[in-house]
Formats: sequence, C-alpha cells, structure tokens
Amino acid sequence: MEHVKYRIGKWLPSDRAHINAWIKHKLRQTKKRKKKLHPVVKALRNAIYKDPILYMSFTSMYDEIPQGYKEPVKKFEQMLAIINEIMTEAPCYSVVEDKVGLIGFPINAILDWAMGTRGGYLAFTHP
Repeated sequence: MEHVKYRIGKWLPSDRAHINAWIKHKLRQTKKRKKKLHPVVKALRNAIYKDPILYMSFTSMYDEIPQGYKEPVKKFEQMLAIINEIMTEAPCYSVVEDKVGLIGFPINAILDWAMGTRGGYLAFTHP
C-alpha cells in the first residue's frame, strides 16, 4: 500500500483523489445510516434557511466551484449530511483505493473547494 502525501499542516492529503474518495465514502455512509441531525447541525441548517444571505451564499458556493473539478459535494444539504456523520467520529487513518491516508481535519475536506469561492467567503464572514 502507498501512503499519500500531505499539504502544509498535514490536515489534508495533497492527493485530491484521496480526499474525494473519502468524501464519497462518507456520502455513502450518510445514505446508508440516515442519522437524525445532531442538534448543532440542525441549528446550522435552520440558520441557513432562515437567513437569505446565508442561504444564497451556501447555495452558490457549490455552484461556483470551477468546472472540471470533481468535487463530490454538490450542494449544502450534502455538506450538512457529511458534517452530521463526522460529528461523533474521531479522525482516523483510512484505506481508500489502496492508499493509506489521514483526513486529519474532516471539516476542511468537506468545505475545501466551497469555502474558497465568493459564496464561501460570504458564508463564513457573514455575522
């Protein structure tokens, strides 16, 4: 097995395919388990739906990911589902497609491309 290389800080692997495979695995888990929303995730979801600026920014940040990037998270409801999935898990080393890697800070993997968009900037700087 091959170990993946990491970005500066080692919070996320440098190999985007490894991150995407991890996210796809988490998406499959969310569909399989259908966990009830954690109260904090539910509060975030409610805040997004109640605030027009948050709703617009969370909706648009996934639309603004550059074409050609194979981002597995396509909308903020999927983002919330994965966040809900990881709320009660500790980060761990995983084997994805014969590569061993650590998604050390899972929230960064989930929001990696989205938070770098104009919508993402607005979402995370909005009071």
